Amino acid sequence: MIRNAIVILAIIVLSLFPVANAQQFLTPYTPSFHSAPGITTTFQFDLNDSTFTAGNITHELLYRDSTATSWLRTAMSLTYRACTTFTYSGSINYIPSSGAAEYYFRSENDTAVVSMSPKNTANTFPVPIFLLADMGADATGDAIGAAGSFLDLTGMQMGYSDTKIYARISNVSGTFPLKQGFLTYFVYGVGVISPDQTDSVGYAMVYVNMSLPSMTPGLYRINPVDTSFTKVADIDSSTSGGVLSMSCNISDLTAQPGFGSWPPPSGFILTAPMTATATLYGITTNDVGKSGLFLPSSHYAHFGTTNTPPVLSDKQMIMTANHIGALITYTDANNDLPTLRELVFASQTFDLTACEKHYQTGSVFTDALSVSDSGWCSYLFRFSDGKDTVATAIDSVHVQPAMRGDANGSGAINISDAVFLISYILSGGPAPDPLWAGDPNCSGSVNISDAVFLIAYIFSGGPAPCL
Repeated sequence: MIRNAIVILAIIVLSLFPVANAQQFLTPYTPSFHSAPGITTTFQFDLNDSTFTAGNITHELLYRDSTATSWLRTAMSLTYRACTTFTYSGSINYIPSSGAAEYYFRSENDTAVVSMSPKNTANTFPVPIFLLADMGADATGDAIGAAGSFLDLTGMQMGYSDTKIYARISNVSGTFPLKQGFLTYFVYGVGVISPDQTDSVGYAMVYVNMSLPSMTPGLYRINPVDTSFTKVADIDSSTSGGVLSMSCNISDLTAQPGFGSWPPPSGFILTAPMTATATLYGITTNDVGKSGLFLPSSHYAHFGTTNTPPVLSDKQMIMTANHIGALITYTDANNDLPTLRELVFASQTFDLTACEKHYQTGSVFTDALSVSDSGWCSYLFRFSDGKDTVATAIDSVHVQPAMRGDANGSGAINISDAVFLISYILSGGPAPDPLWAGDPNCSGSVNISDAVFLIAYIFSGGPAPCL
């Protein structure tokens, strides 16, 4: 019976992610940047998958002095959307005494958690709580058919080092018994699945102990298709005060056929905690915690370093009808994000956006402006990396708004506009831009009557194009 409980663990974890395949997920928080560290430092990450942006989801930045044992946090909010990219930002007013701030990102909704994690560099076990990422609390009182509150999960944390993955689960009772009577056994586990693995098996760190058949705490390879399971390695385990700590060697995972390399190319593993009971009468899955995407990565911002100002290049102002396309390339040798990214045009300020971020080699920031002015308009681009502000020289562009009847956008109404319309209507030529410029009679559509209207206006004193 206990064997079936472990198989159920894999089925539960795999069911939370119907296809554990790298093609189903894009790595969260990629790319991510910070501004030049200073009194105020801004952090940003990109999400390229609406899965991580929809619904009741919160995003936050956790940060600390690299020598501290507690974390501060601030909310991350959507700054802009460009193309398919959602860019989130958060700022802190903080200077670490050590000169280096460690930080990572975390997101949570009602059913799942996505989180980076601090790094347990010293391989301390059990792991101090400040070196673990919170993978979500679990409601109390939701354990089904439980023999005791020890099967009622309250939460899970995850961590990593260069050689190990760490998991810590907590329960209501403060104890983790493994047996009751002669034939009732309890199972506590944490799933570990790589979205890049090439087979359909799952892995789990399992805390269990029985004599027949012999099963002890370990890393188990579980195939939910044929219900086979195999202990592939020992794990470290420890219980104290309602906390069960476990760790496995990364090398034991990567040694398994199909698991793949470490860190996973997708950048994360899939995980979830569970408890179960096995008796002669069957299997009961008692509780399942939040599913999670765990990213074994953390980052540092180094303060007090020499800053290199960003460079602006390749500016363009492209006029099309009543719109101007503004483009500028922002390059920062330190890979610092721009805290200021604006175009000042005709005394108005516009925020620019970028679809792709390659600050060290250059990112193109753009905006499309609707303009009603005519004649020469001055403009400049202005950016800051958080420390240094740079701007282009003041320049000017000639604005010629579109007119009804000026179908070809030449700035004047003449016979060439009628010819342009006839080509568009009868021969599949290019369309007026904007389309309403080819509707001089304001009928609401562009057809041959508009070409006739223009000819009458130009040659026979007919009515002028409507406004």
